[in-house]
Amino acid sequence: MARNVIIIHGGDSYKKYEEYLQVLQSNPVRIKDNLKSWKSSLQTQLGDSYKVIVPEFPNPQNAHYTEWQIVFNHLKSYIDEQTILIGHSLGGMFLTQYLSHNLMKIAQLHLVASGLSSEGSFLAPSDCTAIQLGSQSIHIWHSVDDEVVPFASSLALKKSIPKAHLHQFVGKGHFNQTEFPELIEMIVQC
Repeated sequence: MARNVIIIHGGDSYKKYEEYLQVLQSNPVRIKDNLKSWKSSLQTQLGDSYKVIVPEFPNPQNAHYTEWQIVFNHLKSYIDEQTILIGHSLGGMFLTQYLSHNLMKIAQLHLVASGLSSEGSFLAPSDCTAIQLGSQSIHIWHSVDDEVVPFASSLALKKSIPKAHLHQFVGKGHFNQTEFPELIEMIVQC
């Protein structure tokens, strides 16, 4: 039976709706490049022993924790002690908040270009004990040149989750590259 790998994508969140409108007004068009990301090639690289699930979460341009929590609750039937959860950017902040309040037994937790900084309704948990109790293996991945989430956020995350392994990089920015071989290796190894 294939092990489930669930990837929670990133997004933006604002404390006030007016902040979101200001961003839209100052940068009204978002142009996505058509480059493949490591998320889209993960299934191919991991093979048939894994089933990669990439759910869409509501309004990633103005994300709200409560809405994402509802969607994540629908994923519970895919989660067991062999599951691997990966959160990229705001997706990692979501998983940190969710798992700190909901003890879930999982095999691996990977927080990529994430941290504890609060963004909108995504709040830094005061206690990460449930994360450490529920996760067999925890990994924080961050590049010192991340232009979106400061590297210091991962240092704070590591301090809150002492059991986690911090993987520090230079030159990977916000991990929007097409390949992520270090993550593949760690998933297979653990």
